Amino acid sequence: MSSMDAVHEKMLAFQKEIKQFHELLEQTSKEMELRHADVDGLWRDAARRDYDQRWLPLHKKLQEYRKLRVPKYERFLAEKLQALHKYLRGNS
Repeated sequence: MSSMDAVHEKMLAFQKEIKQFHELLEQTSKEMELRHADVDGLWRDAARRDYDQRWLPLHKKLQEYRKLRVPKYERFLAEKLQALHKYLRGNS
């Protein structure tokens, strides 16, 4: 096995792991949003304002990552894997 074959296998494993991470992040983020919505109408005090100062930037960053970056990262990795596969195996 050539070193590029090893790179290809490691990239395939990484692609699988990053996909699992993104799926878990999506699931966890949705669950967090649901829990946030559950208490939204009930919690109106100073602690809530402090919480919102932390929650809103985090929520925005998570949404940005999930909606914009995840597709770009996954597409980038797929393109690199396809190019590496063509390099190693030709167009087959």
